[in-house]
Amino acid sequence: MLLSAKMKIIMTTSLSSFNSRELAMIYKSLGNIRRILILIYLLKQKELTVGQISELLKLSFKSVSKHLLILENAEIIKKRQIGLNMLYSINKNFPRSILFFLKKLSY
Repeated sequence: MLLSAKMKIIMTTSLSSFNSRELAMIYKSLGNIRRILILIYLLKQKELTVGQISELLKLSFKSVSKHLLILENAEIIKKRQIGLNMLYSINKNFPRSILFFLKKLSY
């Protein structure tokens, strides 16, 4: 898929605040289609539990948990606990340029 010139500018400008190690971790985290799908679902639903994501992707809890841990370690997502449930959402500090790109993929 070719990116428009406008998208290239959007994607590079807001990533400038990250060092090379952080950028490598972000891009590595986004290098798996299942993790991209998780982010797309989180963009649409705002917050989801492991069980809900597992059901949407038709993956085991264990597999989803591993993907969520990778995204969390890259600070792409965050979690909060309510009772026995852990709710996952997109980190508000995550570069908007990448979120913009993911939103374009989901439509």
